Amino acid sequence: MIGRKIIYQDTLESTNNYTANLHLEGKIEHGTVILAGNQTAGKGQRGAQWDSEPYKNIAFSCFLKHDNLAVHRHFYLNQVISLACAGFLNEIHPGFSIKWPNDLVFHSAKTGGILVENQLGGESIKSSIAGIGINVNQTEFGEYNATSLKLLTGKEYEIRECALMLCSHLNSWYNELKLGKLDFIRESYLEQLWLLNEKTRFRDTEGEFEGKITGIDELGQLLVERENGIKAYQNKEITFLERYLA
Repeated sequence: MIGRKIIYQDTLESTNNYTANLHLEGKIEHGTVILAGNQTAGKGQRGAQWDSEPYKNIAFSCFLKHDNLAVHRHFYLNQVISLACAGFLNEIHPGFSIKWPNDLVFHSAKTGGILVENQLGGESIKSSIAGIGINVNQTEFGEYNATSLKLLTGKEYEIRECALMLCSHLNSWYNELKLGKLDFIRESYLEQLWLLNEKTRFRDTEGEFEGKITGIDELGQLLVERENGIKAYQNKEITFLERYLA
């Protein structure tokens, strides 16, 4: 059960790194959550750093040990974690969406993100570390187009209580993955996907263009309809030309 054991650390460089070290030492079991009050070097996508004001936000990692998860289905894990985060946020304040591949936004303002690091064995994913950062009580973000639950609701939240709520959503969605409900997961993800079927301006290696997100494929690539047909993009191959700052 996710969240049955929560290890709180006042300050960590990275909850993902801390979790990975426990895994290497054989000292962590499935569903264990590492929650940090202050994360000094949080990890984002492709080596980026996740900046978070100390003691204001959710900064945690969850260790997941899989029974039978094929490598080619890795993005379904990203989807259920994104859906859990969106479900948690929307339970408090409706209006959040998932920005492909795994950010959480309120309209265009970033509110959270996930980073999943997988440990492989042959053609299977043996275990994963799901790092999650969500803006809860932080109210200043400098030049970044970001928001938080406190800015949206005017309320202060208890971080550990929020973490427990998030664990409940993670449990529910991870169980859907264990039951093999892949179509349901994909359909639910698309229902929450930011800018789905809306004309939007993008940039890729060929320059700027207007297109429309039509979905995702089995590998988690973003499908974008352009003048010359539908093209599939991997993460970092396409940029959304919105106020959102990655």
